[in-house]
Amino acid sequence: MKKIEISDVQKNEIINDYNNGFSIRKLEKKYPYSFTFLQKLINTIDFDKNILNNYPQRDGYYITAICKITGKEFKDYKNQSGALTNHVQSLYNIVLPSKYKRKSIEFKTGRFWYDSYFTFKYLKLKKEKKCKYCDWVTNDINNLSGAYEKHLKMIHDKCVTDYLNKFPDEKTFFKKEIYCELIKCEVCGESYKYITNTHLKKHGLTQLEYKLKYGSLPISEDTKEKLKINYKLYLKKSPKIKTSTFEDFIINAISVNFKQSDRNVLNGKEIDLLYNNIGFEINGNIFHTEIFGKKIKHYHLNKTLSAKEKGVTLYHIFDDEIIDKPEIIINKLKHILNINTGFETIHARKCQIIDSITTIEKSIFLNDNHIQGNDKSNYSVVAKHNNEIVAIMTFNNKRYMNKNKDHNDNTYELSRFCLKKNVICTGIASRLLKYFIKKYNPQKIITFADIRWTPNSNDNLYTKLGFTLTKTLKPDYWYYNPKVHRVKRFHKFGFGKNNLKKRFPLNYNKNKSEWEIMQEVGYDRIWDCGKFKYELML
Repeated sequence: MKKIEISDVQKNEIINDYNNGFSIRKLEKKYPYSFTFLQKLINTIDFDKNILNNYPQRDGYYITAICKITGKEFKDYKNQSGALTNHVQSLYNIVLPSKYKRKSIEFKTGRFWYDSYFTFKYLKLKKEKKCKYCDWVTNDINNLSGAYEKHLKMIHDKCVTDYLNKFPDEKTFFKKEIYCELIKCEVCGESYKYITNTHLKKHGLTQLEYKLKYGSLPISEDTKEKLKINYKLYLKKSPKIKTSTFEDFIINAISVNFKQSDRNVLNGKEIDLLYNNIGFEINGNIFHTEIFGKKIKHYHLNKTLSAKEKGVTLYHIFDDEIIDKPEIIINKLKHILNINTGFETIHARKCQIIDSITTIEKSIFLNDNHIQGNDKSNYSVVAKHNNEIVAIMTFNNKRYMNKNKDHNDNTYELSRFCLKKNVICTGIASRLLKYFIKKYNPQKIITFADIRWTPNSNDNLYTKLGFTLTKTLKPDYWYYNPKVHRVKRFHKFGFGKNNLKKRFPLNYNKNKSEWEIMQEVGYDRIWDCGKFKYELML
């Protein structure tokens, strides 16, 4: 239903008529709006007046609601997100009146219905830093995120040096940029804290070629020492399996003579673990971010493609995956390396194929055996051996991304397939898929393969099952903030503009992009390698 739009001029006319004695019925005849719409408009105006009287706004301050019992603070004092409602219900364990009755209380009293549960406090607004060239502002007045520099470069094409030449009194704001010694690129003469691969690519050089040609490391000693200190602090605080021992953890768990830190295959670029023509990159999240780690959008994909050109199949693993699901990672690596030691072999023909499984059973199996864990699929096909689940394949025909122009309920997405850990069951994926096709008669099945784990587009599980590659999706990203969680990557779906408005109301600005806001609140990005999309037409 289209939202009714009303101009401020006409709104004021209606208010004036109402204040001059017009009834709502009389207003309905004069204006092209329904009785209900006009009633809501009048009530909202009266309500806003009362709210302004009882919760007046003050310049330079914002209001926060504080729970009288727990002392918990809520910046969303108007309860637009429903957080105050949830808090009251969970704390007092009561059934609240209907939303209509709660609103009636507010209209009559001019106070929020939850006024008796909270106290309302005025807090000073954070200071803002305004761009000298435009109206762009940021709350990061100490320049901790570096968002101001990014804005200058992207919007005004200005570097810090250009900016300081024009505004020398701003030097203290950019103390992060000038605290360390800079080094000069021997090719073009420009100065940097350290010379990145991106810069060297402009000159057609790798870091190794640069060092061999000019005999010096493309990084200042000061910057190198600071990176070493940060790295040691990170290792000290990291959980059970430390970043420096991830490779050792894998080597100890898999009896394979890996070659570590190989730099020969990629002409100076390092491959963490290499065995024959299979390589594994163990990516520490903090060092594989876009800003701090300097790993741009196509970094991981380009490295995968470069390795492929050299005849090496390269897989990428992030450290939170090893920390959260070490057994699943080791199991996947053994399958990739075709190591059968300690595996139970089960013949697919001896398995019972069923589709009667509870949501709880599916959830437990996927969380225990699939790196992505549980999903929201609405169809599951299961292989059982000796009354125990050994494999599962899930499907979904309701997922929003499938709903393109030719989508119908007979188009399904193959969402998950996994075997029980330490089990080999050759041919079981084919049996599960055939069972699903025979029972549900789909017209088309689509699926997506993560290039990090499926680097070969023409020789993998899906091509063997008869799927055809239809599209290669570009690299996508997660968000990362070590102050929120030391290693966890956060899915971007939780940080859309609507969610940011609720989560970070003081930083939200409709004129800023999602990425600009996320940088201001301390988040960085980590890019993947993209995905392959496959289809099976039936």
